[in-house]
Amino acid sequence: MLLRGANSYLLDEMERSVHDALCIVKRALESSSVVCGGGSIDVALAIHLDNYARTLATREQLAVKEFADALLVIPKTLANNAACDSMDLIAQLRTAHHAAQTEESKKNLEHYGLDLTNGVIRDNLAVFIMIPLFDSFPFSPHIL
Repeated sequence: MLLRGANSYLLDEMERSVHDALCIVKRALESSSVVCGGGSIDVALAIHLDNYARTLATREQLAVKEFADALLVIPKTLANNAACDSMDLIAQLRTAHHAAQTEESKKNLEHYGLDLTNGVIRDNLAVFIMIPLFDSFPFSPHIL
């Protein structure tokens, strides 16, 4: 692969981007499964853990709740890096995933994630936005 650029900084960034893309393809091929990307799995897990935390009566509830909140950092960062309104997008994603987990008629919303080109949420399964699921990942409600 030949990369050309205006200066060495641009070439270094291009090389890093190509390396990252090749690593993702390698990991996807090595993995036995994929899940929807674009923050979909992170929000789904956060909703699931938030609901689970409400069933606990001890201090563990706080730890589970904090972990669920920490999972939301990933889609928030994705939205912020794309100069989108992260608060609005995360609220829409949380609403969609909560409906998918609680209402059988809205099960089709379980694959919704961020569309950062248009600043909306969409069905990321339909547009093949996937990330590899590693065998060491402890929980996976949306395995495809």
